[in-house]
Amino acid sequence: MTHRLIAVAVVAVLGGCTSSDGRPAMTDTDALLITCESYSAALNSLAPLKAGMKPSEVKRVDNIVAIVSPICRDGDYKNAGQALAAIQPVVIELVKLKTEKADG
Repeated sequence: MTHRLIAVAVVAVLGGCTSSDGRPAMTDTDALLITCESYSAALNSLAPLKAGMKPSEVKRVDNIVAIVSPICRDGDYKNAGQALAAIQPVVIELVKLKTEKADG
């Protein structure tokens, strides 16, 4: 259940929520930070499950890490909006994989 709630929260944040007056509820930088936190949590949850993962799943995670880590871990970006757009789809993919693996 917790994994589903996290996935829903990530999708809501990444979906570009707006406030009641139509302005963005958070900045791109805020959304990027939350996305990076979701990425980190998903990666940490998958680590103990790695031994039971298929090679193709491990490769998927490795590919996601290659895309997201420079932005989230190293801060290698100039524009938060562009960085967010670059990592959103793969962070969602990682959270979905984590949910699948955790649900067994």
